Amino acid sequence: HAGRSVRRGRAVYAKTEFGHGALSVGSMLLTHPKRFVRWEQLHTDCAGDEFAPGADGRFVRAPYFRCHDSLLWFDTHDAAYPRDYYGSASGFSPQP
Repeated sequence: HAGRSVRRGRAVYAKTEFGHGALSVGSMLLTHPKRFVRWEQLHTDCAGDEFAPGADGRFVRAPYFRCHDSLLWFDTHDAAYPRDYYGSASGFSPQP
């Protein structure tokens, strides 16, 4: 889902596809430390999590991980805005 907004990525998921949250993405990054080593790599949106900064239940932001100055950053950004260097992490559940 590279280059898509979190909302768009979630809208085009396959029937058995789901978005990974910050916990699962963070766990993957801990076990694969070479995944983020430079800025030009694809940064990871955590499409399985929703963030409502106003605590009003409106999902407007999503967490993400990115590399900047050789450091791993964690923050949130607008879930409706597509970014060229970001992509939603997703997985698939087994077919029933």
